[in-house]
Amino acid sequence: MLRLLCSLALTALLVGCQNPWKEFYQGWPLPADAPDNGLPDCRQVSDFDTTVKDLMRDNYVPFGQSHFNAGNNVSFGEMQQFGASIKADVILYGVGNRTSTQSVMALPQYNPGTQQTTYLSGYGSNGSSFYGTANTYSPGTYSTTIVPVTVVRQDYLAVYLKKSWFKPVLGVQRIPVTAEQARIVGTNNALLITIVVRRTPAFYADLYEGDVILEFNGQRVPLDDEEFNALLEKHRGQEIELLIYRAGNKLTKKIRLASGV
Repeated sequence: MLRLLCSLALTALLVGCQNPWKEFYQGWPLPADAPDNGLPDCRQVSDFDTTVKDLMRDNYVPFGQSHFNAGNNVSFGEMQQFGASIKADVILYGVGNRTSTQSVMALPQYNPGTQQTTYLSGYGSNGSSFYGTANTYSPGTYSTTIVPVTVVRQDYLAVYLKKSWFKPVLGVQRIPVTAEQARIVGTNNALLITIVVRRTPAFYADLYEGDVILEFNGQRVPLDDEEFNALLEKHRGQEIELLIYRAGNKLTKKIRLASGV
């Protein structure tokens, strides 16, 4: 029994040494030249979607997350240390879906037997005396104690973000339009603006989230991310013209792209 308890204690100790934020991390590594800004800023949030989008408007990029279910002894200090190891600048985290499970544990216990000592003395028929002791033992018994156990578990989520160290050339996040959006704007070859980064050429040219890019300098806009970024790099520092669909109308926006890096 003692050996079993020691084994269980050792297992619990080993599990406790693991960092779940690292063990359940999913994401991609940052480039080797990404700056290391020390311990990240940790913020507890309830609305991840809204908070992440707002940080992206300040040129933060989400690059990974940790998601797991565990007891209530999770260390947020370990979360911050792990975030620092992957060069995160901000960590958004939340705790939810708390559940409690009731169970019982049976603990067997050995109750040792008792020892009774009887002292003997007397005289023999021939006038001699005698004395001594006699020991009587009773066997031990076993009993079982029922202990109630409550296990509390919760869902934990952390999103890791990095402040971009590059100056945006245009300053928008975009995705290809859906089939329904394509019918509305009149073409499958279009990009929906999902994020406008503050203090960028797109921001100062009054491009809005929800605008749809139809053309780039009078040509069909490339849908592939790499092709679109290559087109921006080619015209870095120059004035470009974007044909935009907004609220049922088409309008032209002339934008001077950022120069430098």
